Amino acid sequence: MVNKPEDSSVPSASPDKHGLFTQVAGAIAVVERRSGTIAHVNEAWTRATGIARESAL
Repeated sequence: MVNKPEDSSVPSASPDKHGLFTQVAGAIAVVERRSGTIAHVNEAWTRATGIARESAL
């Protein structure tokens, strides 16, 4: 897990900036720290959980 300081002035990168988010075999969910809201999930996550991406976000 990568933690970014909450007061960071560096903008958030897209989770699929380099295509790794969709290419990795493991299940990944990106959760917004403050709200606890799921921001992104990859295909492996949807297969592992059985939850559709649209329902998770």
